[in-house]
Amino acid sequence: MASSDSKRLISLDYFRGICAVVVALSHFLMQANYGDIFQHIAALAVEAFFPLSGFVLGEQIIRVLNNRKSLGVFLLRRWMRTLPPYLIALIMISILLDQFLTQEFFGYLFFVNYLRLCEEICFSDFFPIAWSLSIEEWFYILFPVFLIAVTRRRKSRIKLTAWTLGFVIFFVIARGLLFGLEDPDQLRTNTLLRLDSIAFGFLLFIWFSENLPRSRLVSLFLLSLISLLFLFFGLNSQHEGDIWIQVLLFAAPIFFGTIIALLASYE
Repeated sequence: MASSDSKRLISLDYFRGICAVVVALSHFLMQANYGDIFQHIAALAVEAFFPLSGFVLGEQIIRVLNNRKSLGVFLLRRWMRTLPPYLIALIMISILLDQFLTQEFFGYLFFVNYLRLCEEICFSDFFPIAWSLSIEEWFYILFPVFLIAVTRRRKSRIKLTAWTLGFVIFFVIARGLLFGLEDPDQLRTNTLLRLDSIAFGFLLFIWFSENLPRSRLVSLFLLSLISLLFLFFGLNSQHEGDIWIQVLLFAAPIFFGTIIALLASYE
């Protein structure tokens, strides 16, 4: 698997572009009141970007683990790639909505607005699309530092896989313990409850590097697809909102992650 420094996987660029179009179009149709189904499609399509990030950053994270002094370079590269357009958009929208230099503005600036859970949104959420980038930015810091800490004495593929899998399972369990939250959608947008979605992409990168048989990837893909079809067509429960979020956040990284790994393997 090559990083962006060497060989670029064109199939993943196409995948990213298709998902971006689906997100934009479904948000437009959702705002135009064409049906709640587009809200669900938008929520699903956004999830594709998390495992994609973990997968394409895999080689760079491995490089950081092999040379911990390169962590600063890794962070600088990620911030220079993501923060400038974000800051321009944040400043423009905050000026238009008379929110410039408010408490919420600085919360968006330092990615802290989505760190806490409330019974309902407890701040003026004038830039709601920032929740997904907040997850990415905190992942860039917390996940490499976590891996550096747990693999300090000995690094191996097996140990790296085990710790990453444990990292993913921890957040799945944490969200399960919060079942019944008054606003279940906060489980989807809360920064510290979503780091596993990107970590799963990194986990697939490790397996991909070890030439995981495509049959296993296809099995994971089919299992996650069945779970997502259950969400869209078979869910009917008094806890429908809670179950929808829980299954979505568990199945979507597997679904999109296996698609990404399969595209990369065929290319």
